[in-house]
Amino acid sequence: MQSQIAVIGLGLFGSAVATTLAALDHHVLGIDIDEQMVNAHMHTLAEVVTVPEVNEAILQSLSIAEYDTVVIGITDIEASLMIAQMLRDLGVRHIVCKAKSAIHGKILSRIGVDRVIYPERDMGIRVAQTLVAKNIIETIVLTSTQHVVTARAPHSCIGQPVGTIQWKTPNGVTVLAIQRDSEVFGHPGSTVEVHAGDILVLLGRSDDLAALLAEPTSTES
Repeated sequence: MQSQIAVIGLGLFGSAVATTLAALDHHVLGIDIDEQMVNAHMHTLAEVVTVPEVNEAILQSLSIAEYDTVVIGITDIEASLMIAQMLRDLGVRHIVCKAKSAIHGKILSRIGVDRVIYPERDMGIRVAQTLVAKNIIETIVLTSTQHVVTARAPHSCIGQPVGTIQWKTPNGVTVLAIQRDSEVFGHPGSTVEVHAGDILVLLGRSDDLAALLAEPTSTES
């Protein structure tokens, strides 16, 4: 289902979000004060607009409250806080904003931002995990301690049932899905065994996941 999404600020972060959403066939409005930034997205986004500044009157004129989600990609902390408050006052249903620090993120949450993103922190976590555990394919950072990872099954899990794997670490991990060739088994039962070459989708604490996935895969010597 196509969503209506507005992205305020078309810098590196905002541009990546906007163009990816557009490629996934969502209706994206890109907003920026820099005309060059806006012109660069004229052929990739459904709508783009250059504004002299971002204020409540301009946001109202763009019918911003009608969008399903508004993403704030502004780097300036004060500006992002002001825009978040304006969007909340205008009744925007779902607000996403990037934060530069934990304090910045905490204030955004108090204002009413629904999802706070920490791009630099999250990228650092992903890089560190792939250096330690080369079988990790992708990481989704839910909180500072809880992650979802997609990874090739480590050697110690081959032939083991899901119920055993889930308690191989101190706090346990949850096996959300197993991909085996072209088949995907969502929420596999505790008796389902892991095969060589399987791709696992796991939820758990970052330290538990790192310990489990630091082991070699079945394809490594």
